[in-house]
Amino acid sequence: MHPTYNAGRRQHRTRLLIRKYGSDPTTLYTDASPYPQRPAHVATVARIDNAFLTSATVCTASTTTAEEAAIALAMTQATSPSITIMSDSQAACRRFALGRVSALTLAILTQCPTLPHARIVWTPSHTALPGNEVAHATARALLHRAFPEEANNAASIANSLTPLSQTYADILYHYRATRRTYPPPHSSLSTADARIWRRLQTNTYYNHLHLHHISPANYPLNCPQCDEPNTTAHLVWTCPTNPPPPRSPTLEQWECVLQSCQLEDQEALISRARMAAAARALPE
Repeated sequence: MHPTYNAGRRQHRTRLLIRKYGSDPTTLYTDASPYPQRPAHVATVARIDNAFLTSATVCTASTTTAEEAAIALAMTQATSPSITIMSDSQAACRRFALGRVSALTLAILTQCPTLPHARIVWTPSHTALPGNEVAHATARALLHRAFPEEANNAASIANSLTPLSQTYADILYHYRATRRTYPPPHSSLSTADARIWRRLQTNTYYNHLHLHHISPANYPLNCPQCDEPNTTAHLVWTCPTNPPPPRSPTLEQWECVLQSCQLEDQEALISRARMAAAARALPE
């Protein structure tokens, strides 16, 4: 989940994690933070009650390997046969799921004679999950990268970090999201309505200007209601004969409506487009 384009989903997942694990004393939180001037990280483990359990310096330049080591360190701190470990590193969670951890992580695990049954759960970073914020703030404080009070400020931490895409899907989504101009159709729209919404956004909804190039004898170039060039924006938005007409319609308002993510706005514009097309005997 991208921190910018999926902020709502990240917050929703955090609320679910707090509801499920917020009062669980067997849940541990891990984090890793790099040293400023050397190829090493500090790995920390904390509990939900703001208790800092342990930390270790991990001699690796890879943040994912350090996050792995933090998870392994949490396993060695377990006091019950079954625990839950929260990590904000998707890559580290995937490596444990695939059984492909680094040699450094394996060395930490093999030093413990008895390992608990651990459930590793990914949590979005910097979304006010208490235990995760404690682990991250402690790592920053141990490295003297910030004062502890500043480290507790999740907003300042998030602004100081640049998230990196790890997988092909993440990289592809990043480029797709940065190039996106208009929002997708609302999930509650029918297939036909979603198609009309996309055609309105891409200026491919049937109007006299388009159809005149296909069949000049059947479709005039201008609007039959007001004799203005009948573009998509004019057909649906700016024509004064459309019911109900917006107050002082402008092209800027038209662009704003096309960028709306609300179901009510999308349904209203689709209904308006259908009525305008029907009044002029245009196909959908």
